[in-house]
Amino acid sequence: LPTALRARAEGDGSHDDDDDDDDDEGAAEEAAMLDRFRRRLPTSHCVPIRGHGKTVRVVALDGAGARMLTGSLDGGVRLYDFNGMAQDMRPFRTLEEPLGSYQIRSADWSPT
Repeated sequence: LPTALRARAEGDGSHDDDDDDDDDEGAAEEAAMLDRFRRRLPTSHCVPIRGHGKTVRVVALDGAGARMLTGSLDGGVRLYDFNGMAQDMRPFRTLEEPLGSYQIRSADWSPT
């Protein structure tokens, strides 16, 4: 927990008016830290990739970063090849419910 939240959680329940300024400073510091973090995330090369009927819960990249696997709550798995991808951004392979009607919650690439 951030320091300001930890202090509130561990407090004895009494409220002191002098602590309000510290809470405001802690919240401002936390907001500034979050803003710095968001600026580091790469967002200049975003491409929407559609195809699943429900929320995508799994995204895995192969070791070289050339292929991507997505799995979703609709039970489908889609494989994308960035090197051979056309403008329509369609997957090169689609597996509709490979595990029956189970939701895909985890996936990874095999090195072999």
